[in-house]
Formats: sequence, C-alpha cells, structure tokens
Amino acid sequence: RTPLYIAADHGHLEVSRLLLDRGADVNAHSEGQWVPLHLAAQSGHLDVVRLLLDRGAHVDKRQKHRSTPVHIAAWNGHLEVSRFLLDRGADVEARNEHGSTPLHSASWYGHLEVARLL
Repeated sequence: RTPLYIAADHGHLEVSRLLLDRGADVNAHSEGQWVPLHLAAQSGHLDVVRLLLDRGAHVDKRQKHRSTPVHIAAWNGHLEVSRFLLDRGADVEARNEHGSTPLHSASWYGHLEVARLL
C-alpha cells in the first residue's frame, strides 16, 4: 500500500494532490491489483476520483477479480461517482470474473438510483 493508496481511500484530496505532484504513480497497485482509483470509488470520494483521472488513472482499470472502478462505485451505492466515471468513459458493460456488469453490482446490493443510472 502506497501513501497515495491510503490518501485516496480516506478522501484526502490535498494529500493526494501533493503526492502526485511529487511523482507518486497514479496507477500503482496492491497485490489484489487495486489502484488508488478503486479505493476512492469504493469510498465515494468524488473529488479524489476526479483528481486521479485528471492525472492519468485508467478509468477501466481492473482489479484481481476483474471489477472496474464503476463496478466498485455501483456496489457501494455511490451515484455521483458512478455518474462521473461513466461521463469519463467507463465501460458500463464491463464484466468481472463472475460475468457481472456494474448494473448487476448495483442491483445485488439494492442501490436503486445507481441501477437507474446504469
């Protein structure tokens, strides 16, 4: 886990910006192939998601189980993050290792507004 990974997970926008300004790798991943964008999407930190994408994060980066950031935002019910990822070109039809799309993820966890979006 890198400092950027931790800052993104906790929604620390200015710390994330500082780390990126000092050369942190926006796409560095953990053993499970999670990158800072996955963590920011999971936690619903829209400003951090925006920063990471603006600094070169891959919008459809897949983690170990082939879920993308929009899968992760959807299963956590983060409507605005899901919308933003789609606006930035996220693949709404991306399938993870179980064959699930982001819509499946939102539906499984009962996130009606996210399901409507997807």
